[in-house]
Amino acid sequence: MITSLLTALTHSSALPLGSRFRKVTEGREGEVLVFFPLAGLIAGAVPAAVLVLALRPLGLSQGLSAALAIVAMAAVTGAANLVNLAATADAIGSGKSGAEPLGVDPTERVGAYGIAAVVLALLVKFTALTALISDMVLSLPGMVLAIVLVAALSRWAAVVLAAYSEYARPEGGPDEWMIRYCGAREFRWSLVLVAILAAGVVSAWMLGKSQLGWSKVILATFGCFAVGLVGSMYLERRFGGVTSRQLGAATEIAEVLALVMCALPTARFG
Repeated sequence: MITSLLTALTHSSALPLGSRFRKVTEGREGEVLVFFPLAGLIAGAVPAAVLVLALRPLGLSQGLSAALAIVAMAAVTGAANLVNLAATADAIGSGKSGAEPLGVDPTERVGAYGIAAVVLALLVKFTALTALISDMVLSLPGMVLAIVLVAALSRWAAVVLAAYSEYARPEGGPDEWMIRYCGAREFRWSLVLVAILAAGVVSAWMLGKSQLGWSKVILATFGCFAVGLVGSMYLERRFGGVTSRQLGAATEIAEVLALVMCALPTARFG
């Protein structure tokens, strides 16, 4: 179980855990995918710690603290999700169908659609995180819970997308296991982890330890589920399936959406 969690963390982040966790143990592929939300929770601790340090010990402004936290979000994945978002945006903007547009390497060429998608994602993230800090200026636990919740839910969106999709390339590929071994069983168990996490966050709010209320948690959870489900419906029809790049793109989009949901004003969405 621990090995599967570390493998999930290796494949969903850039944390230096060693090359031995890059290889997925045969027969454990589904278990690795189930642990993606928990891996996101662990990875989310990095930008959460950066935000807390920037606000309190360093006393930086809200805007600069938000910017540093967003840099940490990108750094913890090696900017892989942003790269995958750019690749997927370019594929959608190409006007082509089938698996061919999904095979373009974004490290060699990024088009206008890809650049626009990345810029917009970062802009919305910065705006939402700044609003979150302003809304919860007296509640550091609320900020920390929001960031780790967003990180976990965004990885769950990738599991949802994989569970409802087929692999796009008929010739196969090294990332095929992420889609091939993700089905209804993996979705259900990952949902259990997400439900436990959400219940923990809501419990903190009910005990008065956080300003991140139940309505924000529910909106963020359903929003990330919608990203995976709607993404699957569109990508299946347009390209015949997905690859790991689309899982990364879904993670990035879900992260933006969940952050916006958590940044909704507490006065109206308690």
